Amino acid sequence: MSHLPKLRPHDRRRAAWCTYDATVSAPSDWGVRRGSLKLGGDGPLLWIGMGVVLVVTSFFAVLVDELNYDVWSAIVTFFVIIAITIPILGWVSSVDGDRRMFAILFAALLIRLLASLARYYILAVTYGGVGDAGRYHYGAIAMANHIKDGYYEIDLGPRLANNPPETRRVGFVTGLIYLITGPSVYSGYFVFTWFAFLGQLASIRAFRIAVPEGNHRLYAMLVMFVPSLIYWPSSIGKEACMVLAIGVASYGVARIFARRSIGVGFACAALGLVGAGLIRPHVALLLGLGVASAFVVQERSLRPGLGCRAGAATPRSERSH
Repeated sequence: MSHLPKLRPHDRRRAAWCTYDATVSAPSDWGVRRGSLKLGGDGPLLWIGMGVVLVVTSFFAVLVDELNYDVWSAIVTFFVIIAITIPILGWVSSVDGDRRMFAILFAALLIRLLASLARYYILAVTYGGVGDAGRYHYGAIAMANHIKDGYYEIDLGPRLANNPPETRRVGFVTGLIYLITGPSVYSGYFVFTWFAFLGQLASIRAFRIAVPEGNHRLYAMLVMFVPSLIYWPSSIGKEACMVLAIGVASYGVARIFARRSIGVGFACAALGLVGAGLIRPHVALLLGLGVASAFVVQERSLRPGLGCRAGAATPRSERSH
């Protein structure tokens, strides 16, 4: 690529909004190998945390006969989510070359899971159970019981029978969850909260890919700890599904613009847009228009003399993270 003009530092910063500069990488003195699960000094802490999870899980297994199904199913679901998410967070922090990111994201996960219990208390006690989450819950129980009885047509019961298709689809997703966890409303809250967390995590990765010189730690703090984003998606409902869909779509679009595994990028973008369209079609339409506008702006910006150098859009190396 010797025929391309070499960008000076201020040119690279000016072009960062419309391109991915693969020369930005983690400094070697961070002691974190990109793309691996090696967490350096956080390794022992991770193993201690896993040991505590195992001990607490065993303790609750002994007490399972003293708890009703709704509660112990939630306990198991809680620790399964933790066990699945820890390797994902380890991968994200190692790819970013920022060991503190693991602590930030893990704290965000715990806060969100606890916030889902607060959300349940407010809906169940303060508002007397009046809310969409209750309808999804009982519709999902009807669907799960119907399938367990050997009937494979979708029956969401009378509470969701006359609702719009978008609402019934959320009930269907909840029913699939209950086929695994059993009919536990707490488990449902935990899983939907986890969906929202994964969507926000995908948004953080999208920002890191699209704006490599940006303050990704500050962005992660804003995305994960804004009160409205902690409270509203932390229950069974459309909000969690939409946060997940928008996050996946954003991650896919970021990969496309950065020329990093474009096939994966298109798959993620399509999956996110379709998922959003199944839940809130008008939001999916706005999201699609935004993506289309971004493509138009990028094409114009890559023309010589229109704000970005033509060579700036070609990274020196492509990494699939």
